[in-house]
Amino acid sequence: MDARKFLVMSVTTAGLYLLFWFWKNWRWARIHGKEDVSPFWRTVFSACGFGLLLLTLIAVGSLGA
Repeated sequence: MDARKFLVMSVTTAGLYLLFWFWKNWRWARIHGKEDVSPFWRTVFSACGFGLLLLTLIAVGSLGA
């Protein structure tokens, strides 16, 4: 998936697509990587971490918001 489509999907679904994308990728990592990870919990914490990272970048002015 290209970055533009990913961005459009994330914006139009109010961020729900981003959570789905995190979950799908962690699920793939569990199946193909043979790792013992929980896609649900990784998604929950990925969303929190991503949000905190985004807020930090906005606060320091890296995103120009």
